[in-house]
Amino acid sequence: MRTLRKDRKILFFDIDGTLAIGHDIPSSTQQALKKLQAEGHLLMICTGRSYEYAYQYFHDVVDGFITSNGRYIVYHDQVLLDEPLTSSQIQYFMQVMRKHHCGFAFIDHQRGYLENEDPIALQDAIDHYLPGFYQTSFQDDDVTGYMFDIYFPSHTQFEDVQLELKDSVVFNEHFPHPSADATIIGVDKGDGIDKVLDYFSLSKDDAFAFGDGANDLCMFQHVTHSIAMGNAIEELKKAAEYVTAAIDNDGIEKALQYYQLID
Repeated sequence: MRTLRKDRKILFFDIDGTLAIGHDIPSSTQQALKKLQAEGHLLMICTGRSYEYAYQYFHDVVDGFITSNGRYIVYHDQVLLDEPLTSSQIQYFMQVMRKHHCGFAFIDHQRGYLENEDPIALQDAIDHYLPGFYQTSFQDDDVTGYMFDIYFPSHTQFEDVQLELKDSVVFNEHFPHPSADATIIGVDKGDGIDKVLDYFSLSKDDAFAFGDGANDLCMFQHVTHSIAMGNAIEELKKAAEYVTAAIDNDGIEKALQYYQLID
């Protein structure tokens, strides 16, 4: 456990659609983050992405990472939480997705296990992640991971999977792309935030969370200051304390100015 000075705040940022567009952080956001760090505030990414992905592209702008929708947490070089999926969970989820002819990717730190009946969708998934990250030939018993993505040929098939897994999984759809990432009920981004707040002896009042998607709702429930991007889904905007501008309209900077965290 570490103790921060009393006026120091902690800020949690989703990646896609909040902190960055693809791998690119808007220039106004980059400058805002530098100002926050100069004031001594603590910056954490809070994402459904893998640690390997988040670290490679964003390690120079934050102090730590809550990754894999809350299942792996790192502050500098210290691992605060390491909770991969069990083998039985993985086998069950694969079985359900294959039953409904949906593709999937189980994601570990340095590798992913990708299966998709559609060769075009398969190649698209490979092209949009880290080079060499995905294995497409594997034995089921060898699959490991902290979370998974689903790729669905039709929305009806996705809805069938959602129904079958409704008691164990919450999906964050990547609209308009026919895919979604999975949060396993029992460990989510919000639980990750609690772990970090406890580590630094901080309260919810010291915490700010920024997001745009369905899997950011759980973040908002664990902080006092919840900020939805202007490009966020309507459900998240309704749950937010403050709705800022869109990511490509200086949304992060404007929110930080609203809360008087930067000039």
